[in-house]
Amino acid sequence: MTVSFAVFLFFSCMLAVPVGYTVGPAILLITSVYVLSKRPRLDLSYEDKRLVYLLLVVFLVALFMYVYHANRVRSLDLPSRYVLAVPVLFMLLGRSPRLSWLWAGLITGCVCGAALALWQAVALGLHRPSGFTGVIQFGDLGLAMGVFCVAGLFWAATQARYARQWQLALVLGAVAGGCVSVISGSRGGWIALPLVLVLFLVAFLNRQNLARAMGLVLVLCAGLAILVVTVPSLKTRYTQAVSDVQKFDDGVADTSIGARLALWDALFIMIPQKPVLGWSEKDYHIELKRLVAEKKAKPVILQLANTHNNYLELWVFQGFIGLLAVLALMFAAFWSFCRRLRSDNMAVRVMAVCGASLLACYAVFGTSQVILGRNNTLLFFLVSLVVFWACMRREENKDRRALT
Repeated sequence: MTVSFAVFLFFSCMLAVPVGYTVGPAILLITSVYVLSKRPRLDLSYEDKRLVYLLLVVFLVALFMYVYHANRVRSLDLPSRYVLAVPVLFMLLGRSPRLSWLWAGLITGCVCGAALALWQAVALGLHRPSGFTGVIQFGDLGLAMGVFCVAGLFWAATQARYARQWQLALVLGAVAGGCVSVISGSRGGWIALPLVLVLFLVAFLNRQNLARAMGLVLVLCAGLAILVVTVPSLKTRYTQAVSDVQKFDDGVADTSIGARLALWDALFIMIPQKPVLGWSEKDYHIELKRLVAEKKAKPVILQLANTHNNYLELWVFQGFIGLLAVLALMFAAFWSFCRRLRSDNMAVRVMAVCGASLLACYAVFGTSQVILGRNNTLLFFLVSLVVFWACMRREENKDRRALT
């Protein structure tokens, strides 16, 4: 019960409660310490162990870079989350949450997030509502949670009781999550939708529902086209993106996208100088200033707090070793989820779609922001990853026990 409540609390508070995303993980961590202190028997598969090892490797690489570069201790703050996810994963593999609590948390989180976005847009007059996080994180997390609600519809269809009620609630959650993304105007997240659509088609498309699925895809495409034409914020964000790129081509970098492109140009000069182990935090800023002073980079790059690209951020600070560790974690987990996309067990299939969609979304989100470099988005990634993984493995184990 405690585990299910913690998972519900995590997703329901993610978008609309200030620092609400920390309460659920804290409960899960404390509970995992208590459960593991009793030394339960852990029946780990090869894939379970691989996931654990890769989580530890990401932290160990960060620890090595901290010592090697003599960085500040705070550089280990976010990497420590990967280690803390391990005991939570061990506990969840034995005591995974009930799926009804998981979906209830996602629905509640999406609806509350949409209500907050509408309040900030209409009542407060904010051009781009940002919730209590940042505008990009607010929109991207809302989009991801909306996608999970769509996957939940296939789980709801298998329920003997309250199937219709669950479907209506999940549709509401999916629409609300989409509203959070649209109202926030987070452009980078929308690029992930085609990849997510492919995952859904692979998982659920068959001969019986082919015509219905194609009709649904056409309806979705038409709906997106109507949104782009009729919703001012979408059209404005698209037009602004095109304008920023054109200005950058003309030598003007003082725009949202132009500043990022200018910094990426500078990083393409810096990374080849130290490709394996990267730069220390101190030397990185010194080198940026030198490139600007020598007019090899635009002055606007000194105003950016980070690189706005997860992959370049890892490469420049942790070298290719750090980048490879995170990519290995993401690819291994993605592959394991994808292997279950056609499972005979619908619950396993739905969890696989959620896990694969999480990784696909984060792979895309990371191209325009340091998605794993913020506490809220990193916790969302790690908690969602271990929750979907544990729920998927529990359903698989049910099938195995039923056969024996």
